[in-house]
Amino acid sequence: MRELLLWQKYRPQTMDDIVLPERIKNNFVSGLDMNYIFHGRYGTGKTSLARILIGKYTKDKNFLEVNASLYTSIDILRNDIESFCRSTSIIYSSDPMKYVFLDEFERASAQFQDAFKAFVEHYSKTVRFILTTNHYDKISDGIRSRFSSVNFTPSLEEEKLLMKEFFQKIRNITEKEDIDISDDQLASLIKKRFPDMRSVMVALQKYKMSGSIEAY
Repeated sequence: MRELLLWQKYRPQTMDDIVLPERIKNNFVSGLDMNYIFHGRYGTGKTSLARILIGKYTKDKNFLEVNASLYTSIDILRNDIESFCRSTSIIYSSDPMKYVFLDEFERASAQFQDAFKAFVEHYSKTVRFILTTNHYDKISDGIRSRFSSVNFTPSLEEEKLLMKEFFQKIRNITEKEDIDISDDQLASLIKKRFPDMRSVMVALQKYKMSGSIEAY
């Protein structure tokens, strides 16, 4: 059934695919040259952008992804993450840097977060880190001071541009998937769910299966 889930099938895999404010995209014109915390509301593209930047879809970078909501213990830092950072890569890459992506980092334990500060500094020359969170206030001040933060929640001005861009993106998907939904219905759906882009795709999936606009 996985291939039927639209939000997974059409997850962005390149910078051209992803719908984001220009202020965010402009940070990464030259790649991932700093450590970042991506924060903001659910479904706004934090995880998708992190995976694009670490090379998950291009296979030309050496990266590790950890879901910090599942693996919260300091043992993950001491074992899995440190082992990755210290190891010699067997993957050929023109990029000598390694990348570590920690998703939903706010759920990492207090011990993990405390130890992570020194860990980031120790590997500052060889590893770049991305943290994502829906709750920026739950990340310690010591970590925040060592990372550049990017707020994914759009401003009112950005919302107008993003909704137009996202409407066209979703319209292209409905044509590919043969989903019969009017422009007014689609615009209403996007407005209701925005800026949670993933939620729009889930609602569209329900509409596709039920054929009823009441489904969302």
